[in-house]
Amino acid sequence: MVDGLLARVRRLRPNCSPKRKSELQAKINNGTITSNDLPGEIQSEFPGEFKGKTLNDTRKECGIE
Repeated sequence: MVDGLLARVRRLRPNCSPKRKSELQAKINNGTITSNDLPGEIQSEFPGEFKGKTLNDTRKECGIE
């Protein structure tokens, strides 16, 4: 689920400025991206129990390290 949402972020990024693309990619790479960083339409699909948590925290809770 999480990786699917991240794939959608990567596909949407062409609509973002180069600076925003770089910021999102850096957060994805270091695991600090949260649902709050995602575009609104993707935020609404994010499971409630993971809202506001970092990618690293979400992966830990799902048993993905």
